[in-house]
Amino acid sequence: MPDPRPKEPRSKFVSRCVPIVLKEAGTKSAAHAVAKCRGIWDQARKKRLVVNRSGAVLGNPLKVDPTRTTTLRRAFETELSKRFARIRQKVYALVVEEDAFGLKRPSKISMLGNVSSGNGAELLVHTRWAFRSDPQKILAFQTWLAAQVQADIITTTAEAAEQAYWTRYVEEGYRKGAGRAFTDTRVAQRAMADTPEELAFYEGTKEEFLRSAFGHPVAVDKVKLLAGRVYTDLKGVTEDMSVKMTRALTDGLVQGQHPTVIARRMIKDGIGFTKKRGIQSRALTIARTEIIRAHAEG
Repeated sequence: MPDPRPKEPRSKFVSRCVPIVLKEAGTKSAAHAVAKCRGIWDQARKKRLVVNRSGAVLGNPLKVDPTRTTTLRRAFETELSKRFARIRQKVYALVVEEDAFGLKRPSKISMLGNVSSGNGAELLVHTRWAFRSDPQKILAFQTWLAAQVQADIITTTAEAAEQAYWTRYVEEGYRKGAGRAFTDTRVAQRAMADTPEELAFYEGTKEEFLRSAFGHPVAVDKVKLLAGRVYTDLKGVTEDMSVKMTRALTDGLVQGQHPTVIARRMIKDGIGFTKKRGIQSRALTIARTEIIRAHAEG
């Protein structure tokens, strides 16, 4: 039976296949030949299908992800996406819901409780920086944003970068690389493991190798250096985010824009609403490249 050619459409393959299959002894009719050819095409397609970000595609899985770290990279990307989403929510709440800059018209006043209004009710307007000058508002926002970034994204100092949340992803990438190196050098040994006992011995040797490798000072230092790279990269990304958000806030204050408009512009310019554009895209690129770098160092 014929095999489908690379990138050959199903219809063309069936047209080429049917005359050949009709000549075979087991083919009963033209409809039977068409069904057999379609089955050949479907089976060949399934064997070549690879799942990546765009869905199921034809190709070699090693060309799509030669490091086999897709799951780990996506886990790191998800972690960073959640942390940037917190910053988005906090900025919107600060500018719009709390109206920290006092930009809304005083049409609604919250009835809360500390300053008496004479009838027992208490009046409080959520405008923590409303009575400051515009330059003071900008400085106050920068200080506030730096604290939120430190709490949600950076979470550590340069000296203690190896204790940050991203270290576990870097370490796992390094471990996968070391395990892959061990496997590649012992392919013949694993291939000759016929019994479950021999296979278990091979896997035990691999685990022992990884424990020994991670106990070596050189490996520990490499993981620390890789974790430090992530800290430096994220620090640069968040500083750029702060600059763009501050610029959007300054333009909004100068032009007298509504808080909602300012907040959306700050988020769009500073972080981005999607993973494909803006600062968040850069952060996710860092997540991918650093995991691959750790795998290569392993």
